[in-house]
Amino acid sequence: MTDPIIPNEMVLTESRTARQQYGNRIDVLDKVRAVPFLPDDLHVTTEGVSAFFDVSIETIRQLVHRNLEELQANGYRVISGAELSDIKSLSGLGTRARSLALFDRRTLLNVAMLLRDSEVARQVRRYLLDSEQAVRIIEADAVARRAAGDPLTWTWTEAAAIARQRYGLPWGEEQWRRKLRQAGVLKQAGGPKAKYAKRLFWFTGSAWEIHPHALPELIREAVQVDEQLRAFQGIQTRLELDGVGRELPGGAR
Repeated sequence: MTDPIIPNEMVLTESRTARQQYGNRIDVLDKVRAVPFLPDDLHVTTEGVSAFFDVSIETIRQLVHRNLEELQANGYRVISGAELSDIKSLSGLGTRARSLALFDRRTLLNVAMLLRDSEVARQVRRYLLDSEQAVRIIEADAVARRAAGDPLTWTWTEAAAIARQRYGLPWGEEQWRRKLRQAGVLKQAGGPKAKYAKRLFWFTGSAWEIHPHALPELIREAVQVDEQLRAFQGIQTRLELDGVGRELPGGAR
């Protein structure tokens, strides 16, 4: 039996608006437990969701029935026909069912915020709420520094925490810095390039900090270069699978 739901946790279970606030924090799932994805590393079946949360399959089905519209808005779908055949072939599923319900990471997080009688779901909610409290402390500290006469800025550690909580950025501080170097925002040594320095950053005398208004732009830059790299890697993989280049003149690849 789980403990009674505490008041701030109850807000998540009862308010769709509150759940939407945390809808991008899919990173918290892996911090609680490994997600039993299908081989596509994107989807989980109803059985997988039930195993993840340690509840019955019927409990998940009832939850989906009661909250279908919200879950569909967050990625839940039922597939059939050719798409089902493709998933079965890829994952080795032996089901003879004519349709299959699929949950993605965002849907799984949505379930965690709805599901009451699961300790795993409670751990996810606690992590979300603890992260929110930590970010509020960071923001309050920044405002206090401003009141003391310092500029309103965030350190990289603070900015990374806010980016995860407010924008759902799935990377830690070092990953984010690496993406920004790849995007041409940061120098290899770590400081910002000249075109970004004055507009987005503040030099304290010993380190570069980030202006709050710069955060969305820096996140966009990092996400854009990440998407470009993923697309390029996908093309490279397809070329390798198709054997493209083997027949080029002179054996060039």
